[in-house]
Formats: sequence, C-alpha cells, structure tokens
Amino acid sequence: MLQRLTGFLQHCIMYCSILSGYYGIPKGKLIRLLVARGLVQEKLGRFMEDVAEENLYELISQGMLQIKEKHSGTGGTRFQVPSPVRELCVHQVEEGNSVFTSISEYSLQKSEEQHKARYEAVLPTVISLRIKAI
Repeated sequence: MLQRLTGFLQHCIMYCSILSGYYGIPKGKLIRLLVARGLVQEKLGRFMEDVAEENLYELISQGMLQIKEKHSGTGGTRFQVPSPVRELCVHQVEEGNSVFTSISEYSLQKSEEQHKARYEAVLPTVISLRIKAI
C-alpha cells in the first residue's frame, strides 16, 4: 500500500500519522509543518504551501488520510490518518525496512540545506547594508 506512494507522499503520510492523533491536526498547521520540515517537493513557480495541500488531497484520494469534520472550537478543517494506516506506518518504522526510519534525519538535513541556501542568498544584502550604515 505505501510502496505505491512517491517518496514525498510516503514522508508526508508518516509525518501525518505521527502528528494527527485522535483529534486530528488543523489543515493550516499541518501544511506549515510539512513545508518547514522540508517534506514537500519543490516545483518551479509554485508556492510550497500549495504543493503541500495538493499532497494532502492526493493522500485523501488514496484513502490514506481523512478530513475530519470541522472542529467546533476552531471551525477549521482537520486531517487525521485512519487507524489501519497509522498502524501500518508504525509497523514499518518498527521493522526498520522503509523510508520512514530516516524521516527525522531527512527532514533535519533538508532544513539545514534550506537554511544554508537562504543564508547565502541574504548574506550579500546584509553586508551591503552594514557597509552603507558605516
């Protein structure tokens, strides 16, 4: 079941299964977390948040993620991983035979790469502003 998913979708469902719990996780928060963790593929000319939302709806269409009813307290849409899928993800991690075992290392590595790229892109501007200030 999980093997038919692309690497990004596999990482996405694993992350969702860790976070969603019984009450689910708000859509906006989940999208921001997926982007921040580097679990969304980059597509030229597209916002990462839009790609993350497409990934979530792809998982819904495959029955691996569910939209919970709007939460009465916040009124926003929440996502939840069905119990059988969550159990399968946990089993994959325990067996150590899937891409899920490296999700933490992958997301940390991706975050460091993105941080370094942003730093290198902004550094010349910061230096020129400091020189002008002197």
